[in-house]
Amino acid sequence: MGELSRTGDCTVHPRLGFRHEVAAATTDLPLAPDKPIDLGLLDFCRVCKKCAENCPSQAITLDADPIEHNGYLRGNSDMKKCTIFRATNEDGVFCGRCMKVCPWNSKEDSWFHEAGILLEAMARLLPNSLSQLMICLDMEQFSAVNKFLPLEFFFH
Repeated sequence: MGELSRTGDCTVHPRLGFRHEVAAATTDLPLAPDKPIDLGLLDFCRVCKKCAENCPSQAITLDADPIEHNGYLRGNSDMKKCTIFRATNEDGVFCGRCMKVCPWNSKEDSWFHEAGILLEAMARLLPNSLSQLMICLDMEQFSAVNKFLPLEFFFH
């Protein structure tokens, strides 16, 4: 389904980012288990830190390394601090700044997002270099380019 992000409580889907609903379906159909998704998110989040830098409650950690919790790795974020901020925020009970600034959310259905998925999958070779490149390319001035250059332009 995805990987846990720096925020510590959200799963990031390779194509949908944070913006998806997690649900369960009960069935008695025989289903083969698949392998866990590894899209290089841990390496990307180590370098990016946009969600932590933009968190108004400072609930998201800037720590480079995740912590182990119940047998899995997640960001060491303070969900209590986040919840208190959302509940007492005069602008409403939802913040969502982490979702808004996360590069995995902002470029769905664009050549940038497709290239990001591909590059992050290859990031094991040069993890920090590729992550830095994708973060630099995630600037708003590149959004106009997304409309004109399909993915096939770069990968035929």
